[in-house]
Amino acid sequence: MTRHEPAALPAFRIGDADPECRYPIFVGTKQDRFIGHVFRWHKPWYAVPASGKLAGTEQRFTHPAPGDENPDPDDAGPARPAREQAIRWLLKAVADREADHHITPVHDGWPLPPTPVSTTLLHPRMVDTPTNRKRAAEVITSLAALCWQPIGGYPGSDNPWMVRCLLHAESAWEGPLYWSHLRGRNRQLPSTYRHKGCLPDAEVRARVPAYQA
Repeated sequence: MTRHEPAALPAFRIGDADPECRYPIFVGTKQDRFIGHVFRWHKPWYAVPASGKLAGTEQRFTHPAPGDENPDPDDAGPARPAREQAIRWLLKAVADREADHHITPVHDGWPLPPTPVSTTLLHPRMVDTPTNRKRAAEVITSLAALCWQPIGGYPGSDNPWMVRCLLHAESAWEGPLYWSHLRGRNRQLPSTYRHKGCLPDAEVRARVPAYQA
């Protein structure tokens, strides 16, 4: 059997994450055609195609162990990080028109509608239990003392959480961070470095209530 040569992967653009920390992937001449999105939950990354036979399903990719060989026969070299694997899976499904799960780029489809939730305290993937609600409320209170505002529901300490810095009234910085980093280590307050372009150490300490306790 003759093995076909893999199709060249299209150029792509990663868009800004939405409140659930889902990243859209775009291709096309203007890189404005949506093919799906990727997101991280715990350590794995997931790819979700926008069209085709597998549209809306989650394809899971894990980080390779040191020395692991690349499982993709069309991708020479060492195994790729999970995020790259997820994006590459979407791109290959676009490039290979004969693939059973071929993706046809679409001009709409992003932003995605919010995932229905029973409580805004929790990320949609978090199980809604009294314990999780209580923990989320505690974390959000601590987050406020550090002058951060949650944009999405609490995802647990080791998953990305979309938050807004409250130290900039005119141009608030927004982005995904981790509560495990924001809360500090060993009962110590976190570093005063918040994000690129934020206030210097002295001003952060003067304006953030947590540093004045």
